[in-house]
Amino acid sequence: MGRKSRAKQERKASADEPRRSFELKFDRAVEHLDDLDAAIQRWLKGDAYTVTDEFDLEADENVVAVEPRGAPPQGLAVLIGDCVHNMRSALDNLIYDLSWAQGGPLTKEVATGCEFPVFGPRPPRTSELVKRIGAIDPPAQAVIKALQPHHRGNDFASDPVWVLDQLWNIDKHRSLHLTLFGHAGTGIGAPGEMFHAEHITLLSGPIRQRGRTPLLRYRLKPLPGTKVNMKNAPSFDVAFGQGTPCAGSPVTPTLTALRTYVADQVREPLIRYL
Repeated sequence: MGRKSRAKQERKASADEPRRSFELKFDRAVEHLDDLDAAIQRWLKGDAYTVTDEFDLEADENVVAVEPRGAPPQGLAVLIGDCVHNMRSALDNLIYDLSWAQGGPLTKEVATGCEFPVFGPRPPRTSELVKRIGAIDPPAQAVIKALQPHHRGNDFASDPVWVLDQLWNIDKHRSLHLTLFGHAGTGIGAPGEMFHAEHITLLSGPIRQRGRTPLLRYRLKPLPGTKVNMKNAPSFDVAFGQGTPCAGSPVTPTLTALRTYVADQVREPLIRYL
């Protein structure tokens, strides 16, 4: 099932069955993700960049390069922030609902203290867990404890829960910087065309915001009686910028992976305790 069809199915709810707050938050995150994906595609298909394919006489090969016409629209950063905020706050709302399901009306101390814990560099202290999830069912607490990024040791920073939490903090206190994504791929030659590649070099690294960035160098030798019709079609995306926990990663696939993780690995094993 595709991401959009799955998201649409998840947003469907019976008219006589009110949605919980964490469900509404998560649904809103998915809506923002769909809007973000559409906005990125519109920008990339517009006048976002130019691609050149020029012959380097000195090197005796062609060079494919890209030159952005400007930075991605600032509105994309707003959509990213909206998606991240609703996805992360859905986890806090889930803890509140789990606490309510276990103990009924909550005291002010419990209501203000419960939240989804995220511990990466170190394990949480018992008092820290009691404050955040102490009011929920013990088996549900065990699920949440097992999800903590610190279990990954030095690799905690790659944990999806940690990444989501850090993106949320950056959006709240700073901003999300965007850049054109790196070279994703280039098609050479028309479909079904036969040729020998004498030399092909794929270049990697971030795309500069100003000036041209070389993506590919190639030297092709056609087979006898054939003519190579060069159809270089580099593909690009919008990526998270420096200062984020996923710098260089494409925005939509990254947020989609976080959405899937939250839905399957966090929400799914916990909703049974509501």
